[in-house]
Amino acid sequence: LIKNSGELNPAIYMDTTLLSGNRIYTMAAYNGELIAPASLAVNLPTICGYEDRYCGLEKKDNHYGTFYCTSMNPFENPDGSSSYMALCKRQQNYEIVKLNISL
Repeated sequence: LIKNSGELNPAIYMDTTLLSGNRIYTMAAYNGELIAPASLAVNLPTICGYEDRYCGLEKKDNHYGTFYCTSMNPFENPDGSSSYMALCKRQQNYEIVKLNISL
């Protein structure tokens, strides 16, 4: 379920990372149709950028380099809505990243 203007709408979670690419997205029921809005699509970084020495390290301009991520099962929030979940690695550290899904 995803939030749309404070209400919960049915949705289908799509994880294409195990088949091809690095995208997770949601198709949502909206006005009687099944839609796949760009705002519900996420590209997971799966490799470090060309500057591998900066993978997950803070650069001089306070930006982080890219990092490795793998998708996890969606998380059900206390209000019944869902969030994307990903396990990400930055150098020697791991973190779980949660992204709320809403229209």
